[in-house]
Amino acid sequence: MKKITLLSMLLVSILSFSQEKKSSLSNFFKIEGFIDKIGIGYEYPINDRLLLDLNTGIGGANIIYPNEISYKLGKDNDISYSGIFIKGQLRYYISRENRENKNRSLVNNAGSFIGIQSKFNFNGNKDYIGKTLLTDVHFGQQLPLGNRFIFRYHIGVGYANNFDLNYNTLYPAFNFTFGYTFK
Repeated sequence: MKKITLLSMLLVSILSFSQEKKSSLSNFFKIEGFIDKIGIGYEYPINDRLLLDLNTGIGGANIIYPNEISYKLGKDNDISYSGIFIKGQLRYYISRENRENKNRSLVNNAGSFIGIQSKFNFNGNKDYIGKTLLTDVHFGQQLPLGNRFIFRYHIGVGYANNFDLNYNTLYPAFNFTFGYTFK
């Protein structure tokens, strides 16, 4: 009888643990954009609070000088400032249970997070721009706009490095993005 009770308790605990929680993060492909960039990405949950967001796309150039950073988009005197970027963001969600308790939507990984992001720009075909790496630590939110659309923002502080010209600087980091999810 003890073996049956122990086996039953073990089976119940395994089944209850394996059921997906309402607050669990989900994985999906997406297309994102804002005024200065467009990209495709994939959100991959590592556990219930940690998510990896990988993106690639086309955007403007980050121009880095000692203690200075600027951003250019478009064309100027037959020089195009558009280029390919790759970006990875690791998010630690801090509010999904609170959102669930307040009956707010959790669709499309909605919630507040603390994150770290690195973005590499391949605009290095211009002598004075160079290939750049921007890494920032930030606070942000991803919010659902219906079942398929998302809005995400973050604000923080970052460190930028120009590999070709060997310049680096600190910068205020902020980003706004709208997206469409494919599930």
